[in-house]
Amino acid sequence: MSKKKQKVFPEESWDLYQKYWSDKDETPKLKTRYKYIHFKFVTRLTNRSKWNCVNNRSNRILGSVEWEREWKQFIFTPTRKFQTIYSASCLKDIEHFITQLNQKGF
Repeated sequence: MSKKKQKVFPEESWDLYQKYWSDKDETPKLKTRYKYIHFKFVTRLTNRSKWNCVNNRSNRILGSVEWEREWKQFIFTPTRKFQTIYSASCLKDIEHFITQLNQKGF
């Protein structure tokens, strides 16, 4: 039996996130965990990042936050796999996260 090396994907490794986004000695500080949801770094697309919005309890992906080139800002896109509903507090958390990304120019 040969042992295969386990692949490490960016969404599973905060270290890779820091490697991709650290500007010299300064690593961006983002709030990614909220009461009911959290955001996982997925990948860097062109010169911008993509994040998954994940439910804290079930770990299901609720949608993604990514750069919209025409609007020149980050947007949230709900998943199409299943119907999702959001409370006002969850929407505020999504808005807060997107605002951080837009302000810091990720």
